[in-house]
Amino acid sequence: MGKSEVVPEKVAWVLVRDGRVLVTRNRGVDVFYFPGGKRESGESDAETLAREIAEELQSRVDTATMVHVGPLRRGGITTDAPSSG
Repeated sequence: MGKSEVVPEKVAWVLVRDGRVLVTRNRGVDVFYFPGGKRESGESDAETLAREIAEELQSRVDTATMVHVGPLRRGGITTDAPSSG
């Protein structure tokens, strides 16, 4: 990726439960994605996710239960994500 390319800043909710990962898709589309989206001016990550989950899934999430995992880049997780061990 060149320096002139602008990478949009987004947040995503990755819910893993019982070895399964929650993904969503729009009606009539075969592409799945993690719920989330672009941060609006002045929003925190948690506020962005709460708003996006409400919009996309018509659900509420307790922001106190969210854990920041680390930044994602195209092609995978960057090395500054916390270890799980």
